[in-house]
Amino acid sequence: MVKRLDAALEPSARGVVSPFLLEAGVALGVIALLVLAEVHLDGAPGLAVRAAVVVALGVALLAAARRLRLRAQVVGAIAQGLDGLGEAVLVVDRDSCRILHASPAAAGVYGRPAEALIGLDARDLAVSAADRETVEERRRLRAAGHRLPGRTTMAVADPAGRERHVEWATVPLEAGSLLSIARDVTPRIAAERRLAEESRIMASAFDAAAQPIAVLDAQGAIARVNAAAARLAGRDAAALAGRTPWDAGLMTRGEADEVRTALLAGRDPVQHDLTWRVPDGGERVVAWSSTATRDAAGAIRSIVAVGRDLTGQRAAEARARRAHAALDLRSRELERSNADLAEFAALASDDLRAPIHAVRGFADLLEADAAPVLAPRDRSYLTALREAAGHAEEMLDGLAAYGRLAHGEALARDVDCDRTLDAVLDDLAEELEARDAVVTRAPLPVVPGDPEELRTLFSNLIANAVRHGGVERPQLHVGAERRGLGWQLSFADDGDGVPPAERQRIFQLFRRLHPRGAHRGSGVGLALCRRIVERHGGAIWVDEAERGGSVFCVSLPDREAR
Repeated sequence: MVKRLDAALEPSARGVVSPFLLEAGVALGVIALLVLAEVHLDGAPGLAVRAAVVVALGVALLAAARRLRLRAQVVGAIAQGLDGLGEAVLVVDRDSCRILHASPAAAGVYGRPAEALIGLDARDLAVSAADRETVEERRRLRAAGHRLPGRTTMAVADPAGRERHVEWATVPLEAGSLLSIARDVTPRIAAERRLAEESRIMASAFDAAAQPIAVLDAQGAIARVNAAAARLAGRDAAALAGRTPWDAGLMTRGEADEVRTALLAGRDPVQHDLTWRVPDGGERVVAWSSTATRDAAGAIRSIVAVGRDLTGQRAAEARARRAHAALDLRSRELERSNADLAEFAALASDDLRAPIHAVRGFADLLEADAAPVLAPRDRSYLTALREAAGHAEEMLDGLAAYGRLAHGEALARDVDCDRTLDAVLDDLAEELEARDAVVTRAPLPVVPGDPEELRTLFSNLIANAVRHGGVERPQLHVGAERRGLGWQLSFADDGDGVPPAERQRIFQLFRRLHPRGAHRGSGVGLALCRRIVERHGGAIWVDEAERGGSVFCVSLPDREAR
């Protein structure tokens, strides 16, 4: 600091040499005149010499006073400049470390008035024992004549206990004291700590990332890779550092040039897939996304590449393609099988109807020709025969209808369920009237589907509810409720209900809940209903109704859901 003061002082001192020389010249001229006069008068220079000495001393004192005044002006200007910059000036006793003087800026640096610092031991300003020991060690080294580092930093606390960091430098003065210049670097230390913490977090995240990450320098050499990238490459991370990607076997030189050319053109991030052989002999497929970091001039400083291992995904895609091809083959085979089944059902239905009609016809002829001699038991046999023929014909009708239903989705025309229910009730009017059935209904929606198939669905569910409802005046309610992206239709009866163990099996083909003869039915109706609903993208199930009996529920998607 003293050298800087001297350097600052000298130019100013040289700037006032001309007035001083002028005064000195005048004084020397006067002395010369006095000496010449005295020599001329009596030939003895004694008095003139004494006068010249007095004048010379006066001139020297005048010069010294000017220099001191100038030095004080320079020191004051420097102190004001330091105060303006927020740097405090302290004068400290070299032996006791007591503060002898504190500039106004010390209040902002140390968090207490400058007057309150005077008389304090400079070592007591430090918060930690290590910092206090540092101050003491610097004092001992300085006393021993060692050259000390220019600046050091320590943590201090203001009277409120708030910690701040001060950077200071000390130079010795000739009067047995030390000149210390200090400034508050708390924001800088806090920023450095935040930066260090962020760097630690980023380093931890870099190494802990599940995806491989590689950082390359501006020349394309690998600067750093994380643990995932090292595992993927099958090499140690340190062994990859400093090598080019093509030397490390991660990509070809041509692939690297393509990426670099794209980045130089500003086309980042660059997406590219790479396949390389790892030391264990296998191959890894990795999709990389490379981005360049640039300086203010736009020059590339580094390249960050983030990868995603696609090896498992590509293998899964290959398996999925093979499975899809196998599924297509099975689907085509199933379609052919279903077509064959439908054709068989149609042919069987047509071929079996002839003997059934023959059985019924011969039964009628037998009863007509032998009526006088037939006993009552014989007549019951003929009646049972005709009923069996009728039941067989009903089964053939259901089987033919089941076989006619194609697989896949049904037609998707708008079907007004209210009108469909009206048509079904008209079709079943005779049976409903015979059973004295009561049908109640709620407003029904319009849904996408096949009109004929939905009519068959309604007909089978309503006929089933009437036949299995109460013995006297069976009750049936048809309702609808909005559910998500579709509708849930319900057909509730007041019959005996369906046991939980049978609620899934009753939708199987030819599965009957009651013994044959107890109720009408072919065992095909509910299986037909399930197939219709599935073709419409819905589901069908049966639950227990709130007031007893069964409720058959049908979910049908809306047009948006299909």
